[in-house]
Amino acid sequence: MRSWSLYLVWFFALLLPLGGQAQGVLNAKDHFLLGAAKLKCNACEIAVDDFSTAIELSVDYPEAYYGRSLAYACQDKLDEALLDIAQAIRYSPNEVLYREARGRFKAQVGDTLGAIADFKLAIQMDSTCWQAWYGLAEQQFGRRNYEAALTNYNETLRLQATFTMGFIRRSELYIRIESYESALSSLDRAAELEPEYPVIYQLMALAHMEMGVYNLALKSANKAIKLDPSFAMAYYVRGESYYRTENYRKADVDFEACLNLEKNYAPAWYKRGLCHNIMGDLKGAKKFLTKAVKKDPVQVPYWVSRAELYEKMENGKKAIADISKAISLRDSDPVLYRKRGWLNLGEENFQQAIRDFEETLREDAQDADAWLGLGDATHLSGNPQEACRSWAQALSLGSKKAKDQLGKYCRE
Repeated sequence: MRSWSLYLVWFFALLLPLGGQAQGVLNAKDHFLLGAAKLKCNACEIAVDDFSTAIELSVDYPEAYYGRSLAYACQDKLDEALLDIAQAIRYSPNEVLYREARGRFKAQVGDTLGAIADFKLAIQMDSTCWQAWYGLAEQQFGRRNYEAALTNYNETLRLQATFTMGFIRRSELYIRIESYESALSSLDRAAELEPEYPVIYQLMALAHMEMGVYNLALKSANKAIKLDPSFAMAYYVRGESYYRTENYRKADVDFEACLNLEKNYAPAWYKRGLCHNIMGDLKGAKKFLTKAVKKDPVQVPYWVSRAELYEKMENGKKAIADISKAISLRDSDPVLYRKRGWLNLGEENFQQAIRDFEETLREDAQDADAWLGLGDATHLSGNPQEACRSWAQALSLGSKKAKDQLGKYCRE
């Protein structure tokens, strides 16, 4: 709702000079004002009718096209919104907010480059258009162009020093680049402007948590939850803070609360799985980790954690299947091949174990554990000389177990 409220703030800033009140027979301006009033009340669907009537009475009425474009955007009818904003620009090509609005609509349909072009054009037309600076920053943030995004958030806030969302989004960027003190400074300003907005305190909790200041993280998360008990992410951050301080039962309670509000949030399922694994509830851990991989199957740590759980449950075949899935997602990771090598060794898949350890060593020739595993696998597959060479290499890299293997099987 807050992002939608930005539309209305900017729209009514444009509307102010029009003034007026509908009297007698309604003309195009009267219908426009009726539509604007309904839009202000979020009656977007019926606002379209009034804007449409205004356009029928005055086909070259740019403000009506602009208003209708916002009403369409309010209903997520972005194709219609883009058509209307194009008409507004056609009839009033020098109105900077129309260019800025088109940038926002393009951003919403995923046309990032088109959005950036419109925001830059709006800035060229009027360098004080803080809305365009903000839109540009948002697109650059989304593209992970953090340096440029930060510059443009700063310019937004220089031009509009009371824009709470600008401080919030800048703090999120600072958190992303691990500049936590700067994030907290930005959030302090946001809290001054809008002290009852819970997301501010959720982000404070996140910044404090990443700094390892868990008492302040918990305090901020508690405030966010008090302000909005339905705020799923506040429970998640509080749960993560409990998890990092090894209070797994409280962490699990918060992750569960998060999921009661946002059942598709895979990280919370994942963390519940880890909590239950640590607390010894392997059946529960399996259930929650399985939920995690189903909700977000491209996350390598989810597959690895479930594989480790299956290994603990002595189900090597399923552990191998999960590590293989992780490898399919990140096939250049030597650690994953080494993990699968040991699992294959445990299942007496000696040739596959050899291939996995060799793949590890292609990526990292200094991996002592991989040399040790290669030695074990080649020994068990009937190649003692090659095994001794691998164990000797493992010993040279610091493997104590390799010394035992060499003493037991390579005495010559």
